[in-house]
Amino acid sequence: MSGVYQIVCIPTGRRYIGSSIRVYARWSQHRTDLRSGKHTNRWLQRSWAKYGEASFRFEVLEETSVDDTLTAEQRWLDRERPEFNATPNAMAPMKGQKATAEHRRKISAALKGRVSNRLGSTMPIESRAKISAALIGNHYHRGKKASALTKSRMSIAQTARWAREKQIGSTHV
Repeated sequence: MSGVYQIVCIPTGRRYIGSSIRVYARWSQHRTDLRSGKHTNRWLQRSWAKYGEASFRFEVLEETSVDDTLTAEQRWLDRERPEFNATPNAMAPMKGQKATAEHRRKISAALKGRVSNRLGSTMPIESRAKISAALIGNHYHRGKKASALTKSRMSIAQTARWAREKQIGSTHV
C-alpha cells in the first residue's frame, strides 16, 4: 500500500509525517533504525529513547497512488506542520538539497586537516616517525605467516574498503 503516514509520540503529541510507496515496509525500517539507535532523525530518535517504543503510534493518514505520494505528503506537511520533520518540503528532503557556495566553504574549512577527510593522501612525515618509534621492539608478528584463509579474508576486507572509498569519493560534492 502506498500513502502518507505519521509516527506520533503519545506523551508529547509530537509527530513525524512521511510517505512511501510501501508504507508497512517503511514503518518496519523506521522501527529497526529506532530500536538500534541509528535513526537519521535525531529528534525522533531522542524521543524514542526517552519514552520507549510503547509510547509511539504508527498511523496511515491517506492512501494514495504511487505517483501521488509526495504531493499528498506535501499537503499534510503544509496543513499539520509536524514537529519531528527536519524539512517542510516533501519534494526536496535534506539528502536532495544542494548546499550554497558559502555553506560548502564553511564545511571545507571545518574539515581541513582532519584525518578522516584525507582519503588517498599520505601521512605527514612527523606522524610516520612517531608511529615508527612507538613500534620499535614490537616483534609480535615477526616470522609469522598468515594462513590462506586469513589472507583471503584480508583481501575481501580491503577490496570492500576500496569500493566504499570509491563510492564515497564519487558521491561527495
